[in-house]
Amino acid sequence: MTDDVMPLLDVIASGEGNYNSVNRGRAGDSPGDWPKEHLGKSITEMSIKEVRQHQGGRTKDCWYNGQKGTANLFAVGRYQLIPCTLKYATASIEDLDVRTLYEPDVQDAFGVFLLFVKRPVVGEYLLGDHNDFKEAGQELAKEFASVPIQYSNGKCRRGQSYYCGDQAGNKAHISLDAIEMAMKEVRKNLKEDKKTQKMVEEKRSLGKRLVHWWKRMWGTAELPPPTTPLVNTMDHTLFDYIYPTEGSDTQSIPEGVLELQQVPATNLEPPSEVNTDNSSTETIDTPQVTPPPVQPQKSDPLNTNPESEEYDDDIDDVRIVPTENE
Repeated sequence: MTDDVMPLLDVIASGEGNYNSVNRGRAGDSPGDWPKEHLGKSITEMSIKEVRQHQGGRTKDCWYNGQKGTANLFAVGRYQLIPCTLKYATASIEDLDVRTLYEPDVQDAFGVFLLFVKRPVVGEYLLGDHNDFKEAGQELAKEFASVPIQYSNGKCRRGQSYYCGDQAGNKAHISLDAIEMAMKEVRKNLKEDKKTQKMVEEKRSLGKRLVHWWKRMWGTAELPPPTTPLVNTMDHTLFDYIYPTEGSDTQSIPEGVLELQQVPATNLEPPSEVNTDNSSTETIDTPQVTPPPVQPQKSDPLNTNPESEEYDDDIDDVRIVPTENE
């Protein structure tokens, strides 16, 4: 699928890096071919295993065999795979030999994996399974810090990086128009590529085949309702360096940012059911107190408290609007 997807991969790479690019936790902290100069060879000359052995970061669960690499590389390659992402990819791709060189073709294959497996909303849009471009673009921005968001995430505005203002120095380096044009070009390529369409269809489960057939018959292409917990197993993996607490292994997570839960990338358990049973092994008699009626508060047109103002954004379609209690 790489040839069909290359227009989008090229645009992403224009903001992320080249095949030998690396950083050690902050954008631009290892310019040029840093591995060649300091480790003796470029990452394209290393095996996937060697690259993993050089990676570090704060998330110990993602170190290779539990050992932090002495080079402490973080994001590596054209698509800037961080330790947890590269670990997730190598563990998810069937029959992948980690002795394979981390060469350009392999990196491009990882790029395709990120789009279609790790970020299925992106892949499903590119395959024509749904028409929600904004949501697909937003998911793409979650994966690549240089890609602009399509709508506000409550912290960053449309056109900025999903991780704007973080301590890693991430910024969006790609325009909204460039992303839209590339995604639509890839969608067209995949629609016309009968061989790829057949391959994808063969890999679908029976249930997804029926849904896909139904959509083609009736000309509909909408996102199906979620059947899994609304937590992406990999959403947290950037946050171990985006919100670090200096001098500590623990993370400093901004108040109200609920999606920054640190969970093992490959061992996500569904959220436990809330216990609604009010029974207890002990019975305590407590007096019944009737709360006083709540008096409605009148709005004050002269109120100038900035904390009471509504969130202002530069677009009409704001899907996540933070409130004071969130």
